[in-house]
Amino acid sequence: MSKVDMISAQNEFLVKKWGRKIRAVESAIGPMDNHKRANLAVVLENTARRLHLNEAVLDNGATQSMDVGGNLGSYKRYALDMVAAVVPNVIANDIVSVQPIDGRVGMINYVSFRYGDTKGQAKEGQMFASALNMGNSDPNYTSTLVEGESLVVTSNAANLQWYKVIPGFTSVFNASGTLILKDTDANGRVGAANGNKIPLYDASGAAVSGASLDLVTGEIGGAAVTGFETGATATYRYNNEYAPLLGGNGGGPANAAEAINGEVSRGFYSHAVPQIQLDITSIPVVAQSRKLRALYSFDSAYELERAYGQDINTLLATEAAGEIAHEIDLEITFDLLRMAGAGAPVVWSKQQPYGVSVADHYDSFMAKLIEGSNTIFGATKKVQANFAVVGLGVASVMQVMRGFQPSGVTAVGPHLLGTLGQFKVYVSPDFPVNEFVLGYKGASFMDAGYVYAPYLPITPTDTVMLDDFAGRRGWATSYATKMVNNKMYVKGAITD
Repeated sequence: MSKVDMISAQNEFLVKKWGRKIRAVESAIGPMDNHKRANLAVVLENTARRLHLNEAVLDNGATQSMDVGGNLGSYKRYALDMVAAVVPNVIANDIVSVQPIDGRVGMINYVSFRYGDTKGQAKEGQMFASALNMGNSDPNYTSTLVEGESLVVTSNAANLQWYKVIPGFTSVFNASGTLILKDTDANGRVGAANGNKIPLYDASGAAVSGASLDLVTGEIGGAAVTGFETGATATYRYNNEYAPLLGGNGGGPANAAEAINGEVSRGFYSHAVPQIQLDITSIPVVAQSRKLRALYSFDSAYELERAYGQDINTLLATEAAGEIAHEIDLEITFDLLRMAGAGAPVVWSKQQPYGVSVADHYDSFMAKLIEGSNTIFGATKKVQANFAVVGLGVASVMQVMRGFQPSGVTAVGPHLLGTLGQFKVYVSPDFPVNEFVLGYKGASFMDAGYVYAPYLPITPTDTVMLDDFAGRRGWATSYATKMVNNKMYVKGAITD
């Protein structure tokens, strides 16, 4: 079973196990996607292990809470509810990769895509797409064009690696890049074929005596062909609709007869179509903790419940959960702002030019956002920004721009403010007022440049009241963060 299948199977089991709490969360905040359900299930499992509390799945699909750790104390009833409140509501789910870990030292995963064959400038094993390092794509990898293929030369002969070769497009260059052979004459015409072979010409278009190109095997030779040396390259086209079984990794047949007759007598063979490989890359992370504690008097707790019907434990749990979620969001968004590395910050002046209306001038801010997005595009070669986290001053400009669509959400702390063009806009009241960061988050949970890896989102201690009548209670959270590709983010500012 592959690593992806193992992760998927484990997550499916935990989502079923914690189905009751997941459904309760969805009834409050709306449906979650499969990844968010799996994230919540993993951290609920982590917390349950820490608290020695298990929730068993019955035969009828229902769940039943079981205290398997002895006298646990009533405070632990709140722990799982607090986890369920915190995890789905951090904006991290929308702007970074969220990958729960099941231990203090855990592994986060990323998908990398690599070329499976050497074809032209593309090399076998070369990464062309990954959130870790976007790599570089070869524009000809899937086409019929093979450009700049390095030739392996033996005895004044060489073989093109992809066939059937299409006549009329082949050129051979020496190590200095000088044209030395081609398959068309001075008038651009292909010579008469001799079986599978066509004649070759020099740079001027004059025929090279006895030199030929075998269209089926890709062999260049047949005579004392000069100019072959280390570093020689060829550019040509091949027929990717021609599908005999070919030598391993896109290579050619053992000989002309094998190619013509389709006889396969050695090793592994594949069709003349280039392939890609998917790799799961793992990176170790270590969870760090945040802690806070609360003190309250016995008399205050009593009066609060008597006069207002408020239970001090419930009130403290709610506030603690909100504060921890708020701080996690702040840490992540400030990391993005501080570590953004796609390029130079984009800057827009709020100073209104003479003769330009406020509305028109504010709309010009969109040009700076697009500039920042294209900075990310240039740095990654793959993606453009699709979200922005902004301070209150930047939010005040965006909210009056003609294209802004408010979310209608009123929230405490960082939250989705609305959309502006291609950007989802999140406002953070603790951000520097006139600063913002642009970034990219893809549809896949692995497609981001920053990872938030929760371990124990929030865990409370027991309530303790000693003979001084002061109640004490603490909360802790444990999680890891990791910037894996800062080129997916660029910072910006508004000047006054």
